[in-house]
Amino acid sequence: MGLIQLQPDLGTNMIIAVIVLGILFVAGLDLKFIYIPLSILAVLLPIAWNLNIIKTYQKHRILVF
Repeated sequence: MGLIQLQPDLGTNMIIAVIVLGILFVAGLDLKFIYIPLSILAVLLPIAWNLNIIKTYQKHRILVF
């Protein structure tokens, strides 16, 4: 997913992330292994947003969605 983000293709990364989370959930993985990365993402997303790691057009697409 890191290589895909270098393209930068945020949409494909989001789709892959949802699919992987779904597969892990259905496989019966302990929920703490799902919640911990999601909470880390929730902390890092505002940081990436404010440091302009996410490009302007990507921000607009997220806001429109």
